[in-house]
Amino acid sequence: MRLNLNALRVYYWVARLGSFTGAAEQLFISQPAVSKAVKELEHSLSLSLIVRSSSTRTLMLTEAGKTLFEHARGIFAIEKSAVEDMALMANAGKGSLTVGASTTVASYWLPSYLAEFRAKYPDIHIELVVANSRDIEQKLLDAQLDVALVEGPSHLQHIQVIPWVKESMGLWVSYSEKFNARDCTWLLREEGSGTREVALSIIQNNGWKVEKEIRLGSNEAIARAVSQGLGVSFLPDIVCDELSQLKKIHRVSGIDANARTLFFLHLNQRPFTPSAKRFFDLLFKDK
Repeated sequence: MRLNLNALRVYYWVARLGSFTGAAEQLFISQPAVSKAVKELEHSLSLSLIVRSSSTRTLMLTEAGKTLFEHARGIFAIEKSAVEDMALMANAGKGSLTVGASTTVASYWLPSYLAEFRAKYPDIHIELVVANSRDIEQKLLDAQLDVALVEGPSHLQHIQVIPWVKESMGLWVSYSEKFNARDCTWLLREEGSGTREVALSIIQNNGWKVEKEIRLGSNEAIARAVSQGLGVSFLPDIVCDELSQLKKIHRVSGIDANARTLFFLHLNQRPFTPSAKRFFDLLFKDK
């Protein structure tokens, strides 16, 4: 049995976008051509890959379809890496580097490393993609990123996880406030945030409950909200330093969140591009 890679590419985009129409637009072919390619692929494998929901008309992958999609993701990630490597060689050292980072990492940890990288390799184009940890993982799986740095370990297959740096965290309240675990409003990040995951783990480990909660989209917004007395939060100390010096907020003593680990992520099936390898070496040069 041999896979038709052209048909596999069509199937990959159908599965990724959940739409025959979307795949046709992505690949600049007709929708009937998309349907034909998927049917031929199913026929060659003697397996059903996609079914339509009778109630919602949405596309769903069968178990075989899910397995094939994961293989296809790896295949086309390797293809992308090969194309970029060849382009780099053709351009005599010029290249690109796309780094994904969760918000705190992008705001406080990465700028100095990116500046150093740019100084060493001025001909490499750098792009930084910022999102919460879960979204960054998905972009890495879809080969939209070369490497990623996030605030929590990945829970997904096919992603290599390497501890990078330690970041101290604490429980922060407004400057004039005293912490009362039984009567407080917790300010937490959105679902998918590494900071949220760590904060909820600490709250649970202390035997507290989140009875009142407000969600905000960034650690900076949470720190500002804490300073206005809106609630309390576990936050990285690096985010709170400025407001602490201004005596707008303070770290609750006796409640130590310890240090959390920031992680470097890389797609297992995808070899490092030369640019990504140089960036990796820079990040870990003192480790």
